[in-house]
Amino acid sequence: MERSMAVYERRGKVVVVPQGCSSARRFERPPARVLGSGDWRAVGAAALRALAQYEEGLPEPPITGEECSPAQTALGIPTEEEFVRGLRLCGINIEEGEITVLPFKFKGLKRGFGGMPPKAIRVPATDDPEALGRLIAEGLSRSRPAPLEGSLLMLRKTTVYERQGKIAVVPRAEKVTEYEFERPPVRVLESGDWRAVGAAALQALAEYEEDLSGDTDPGEDQEGKTVTRDALGLHSEEEFQRGLKICEVRIDVDELEITPFEYDVRFGSNPMYEQEISAPVTDDPAVLGELIREGLARSLPAPRDKAGKA
Repeated sequence: MERSMAVYERRGKVVVVPQGCSSARRFERPPARVLGSGDWRAVGAAALRALAQYEEGLPEPPITGEECSPAQTALGIPTEEEFVRGLRLCGINIEEGEITVLPFKFKGLKRGFGGMPPKAIRVPATDDPEALGRLIAEGLSRSRPAPLEGSLLMLRKTTVYERQGKIAVVPRAEKVTEYEFERPPVRVLESGDWRAVGAAALQALAEYEEDLSGDTDPGEDQEGKTVTRDALGLHSEEEFQRGLKICEVRIDVDELEITPFEYDVRFGSNPMYEQEISAPVTDDPAVLGELIREGLARSLPAPRDKAGKA
């Protein structure tokens, strides 16, 4: 039978948390065991006990909106924001005689932690607490924690448009309803000055916000005119789309992704994920500008005489 559990490490403490499974999902459950970081034999022994406590067919835990991890409760930390600061996490799974230690990375308060399969450790299963403890120590070292200070917003986005020699770099934001929109200030630059484009994109990425409230769309006025069209001095969507190239710039934790878009006469602009560019996060405007240049080069615009026509 498959068995699983989770291990947290935070500021000199290791928390070993059993898991269980309902008919719908896997979840953590008490008792969480708190140990000192560095005593990996004791951690391994606690992990073996937690794996032995794994159960399937459990009733679904109630969802109240105020749940917190058993690890957070065991450490006595009142808020999730404080809990995740510097927190490392790995999952332990045993199945068919193999143990997998899966490190996790912090993806922001809204998205929590996500697994890192390329960093996973897979070895034959063991009941040696010392050996298991060492595997856990290695898995935790590969985990990517939340920052100790500063913003916990790990996802940032901006959109870059190119049309007839002009570049428009447009900040974005997200409402509490998860509806995303573009908003001022739109920075308009000359095509070809890619360092300046990179600098504008860094500014726009820094302006990204989540969980905004309000009923109106700051990116569109009452006549449906978008902030980008207005910044480029255009009056209709059809005119705006002609010859338009688009790419999205996205920072997701420690990865930079540039996604080109293509124009479809039926559905408008759609992402071209097969043409996506991935690179390490950079704060060098020249480097970012060149990546944006390549992303726009891969974009497929509407023909100058067919935009908006089916």
